[in-house]
Amino acid sequence: MVYIEGVVQRPTADYSLDSTSSVSLTAAPPVGSNVNILQLSTGSSYTLPTASTTTLGGVKVDGSTITINAAGVISSAGGGGITTGKAIAMAIVFGG
Repeated sequence: MVYIEGVVQRPTADYSLDSTSSVSLTAAPPVGSNVNILQLSTGSSYTLPTASTTTLGGVKVDGSTITINAAGVISSAGGGGITTGKAIAMAIVFGG
């Protein structure tokens, strides 16, 4: 994607891709313009590991023992707890 001064440019109408590393604009932007070029890619897939006592990972929201309310607050039902003095870290991924 190509932006000039924050305005997205139209492929083929405003620019063309000459190769995987070259972009040609159909008209020169004004001197001093901010031009941003982004390459979008699906990339490689990544599976977030399941969180454990030794691994920072994802939390599976199953709707019964772990839930997220409308305000985005995560709650758990059942045993367990937090031991005072231990740091806790959590990564939450929405979507899939």
